[in-house]
Amino acid sequence: MFREGDINGDGFIVEKGELELTRHHDNVIERTALLGEVEVVGVWKILFNNETRYFTATATKETTVIVIPESHLSLLLSQADPFLIHCFQKWLDVSRSYMADSSSGS
Repeated sequence: MFREGDINGDGFIVEKGELELTRHHDNVIERTALLGEVEVVGVWKILFNNETRYFTATATKETTVIVIPESHLSLLLSQADPFLIHCFQKWLDVSRSYMADSSSGS
């Protein structure tokens, strides 16, 4: 689907099948999640306002997805209620901290 470091920020909803999320850490490929039907994947790049993707997503069996273009995700985020954006940003800050701690082996 996409690779860690890719610049494309399209999101996906898994209609059928299964996606494995992995990332590189200390020269080892770590499995971070296994996603199934109705799960959303690929939106972290937009949500974290990052230049590249954090994970690699690979289909582990025949998989069908609905593509949500990056431009549409950006538009939705720009039109969201400021209070909800604030709350969501706080959640993202906690998620970023957790990811940094887990990457450093703490």
